[in-house]
Amino acid sequence: MELGIARSLLAMFLAILPSMVKVPVYRLAGAKLGNRVSIGFGSFVLANSFSKVSIGDYSQIGQFTWIVCSEVSIGNYTHIAPFVWIWGAGCLKVGDKCYVGPRCIINVRRNNFEMGEYAGLGPGSVAYTHGQWLPYTEGWPRTYGDIVLEDYSWVPARAFLCPGVRVGSKSIVGSGAVVTKDIPPLSFAAGVPARVIGSTTKMMNQIDEDELFERAKKIATDLPDFLGLKSTTIHLREGLEVVEFVRSKFLRKRECRLVVCKPEHVDDIVQHGFDPSRLVLFSTGSLPEEFRKRSFAWFDLKSLKCGTLSDSFAFEIWEFLRKDWCVTCTVVAGKEDS
Repeated sequence: MELGIARSLLAMFLAILPSMVKVPVYRLAGAKLGNRVSIGFGSFVLANSFSKVSIGDYSQIGQFTWIVCSEVSIGNYTHIAPFVWIWGAGCLKVGDKCYVGPRCIINVRRNNFEMGEYAGLGPGSVAYTHGQWLPYTEGWPRTYGDIVLEDYSWVPARAFLCPGVRVGSKSIVGSGAVVTKDIPPLSFAAGVPARVIGSTTKMMNQIDEDELFERAKKIATDLPDFLGLKSTTIHLREGLEVVEFVRSKFLRKRECRLVVCKPEHVDDIVQHGFDPSRLVLFSTGSLPEEFRKRSFAWFDLKSLKCGTLSDSFAFEIWEFLRKDWCVTCTVVAGKEDS
């Protein structure tokens, strides 16, 4: 898809706008943008018309990323990193909770590129929906085809996806692979060209509530370490742990308590004298509605749901879960406009 002079000027205008201005401009022009969408400096998204641009809640497009397609549909909670280049006359369709890493190139010259829920394309990967260079009239091949990454598929760094390939659900492709044909679901494929060498079912553990609780504790103790803060872990009882740390911001100190608990021990939190409105809560199951309303921030790590992210620290924790542990929680309360 050629930009032309007018569209090039439009792209330059959109690129220099900060996200807080750019997003309202897109909405006024007819694009469908959800809550808390951000489009970084130097980035723009163009389709045949603004009405054919759709970006879901909490999705982010990093700096200096260019997307120019006939139609663009990006789901909720999806992250497209900086320095990504996506262009062509085809359509881009990205599902919920997806990831496109930095420096990826996706060419949709005539056909489409599609990602299902929780699909990922790693840094420096390349996807071409067409294959042609040498003269067709001299007998050289010409190939076109849609590229599809199904739900929970993962294509890591520096992979190459050839025209018409489909990576099946819950499949993983090795770094540096060249995918020339379809990868079946639940497969691990690697090599040049990529071939199936194993099953991803052997990589994934079936976890019960006890194991989920242990994993939630690891995440909780990693948060202050990620923030560069000292912390103290307090064991209250089986199925209930508290991580305490002090967070400084703008010369103000804020005492934080991150509670990890199983749902059946929620009442014990109040009995220990903790005020729910001052707690960050990681639970291994659904919490009572009343308790969710009273909590400062809560994250159900079993159903991958969370409460309002209106507070900047709650949003920072949500980002930490998503970027560092690949745990993206759906916001089920307090949806606010950006």
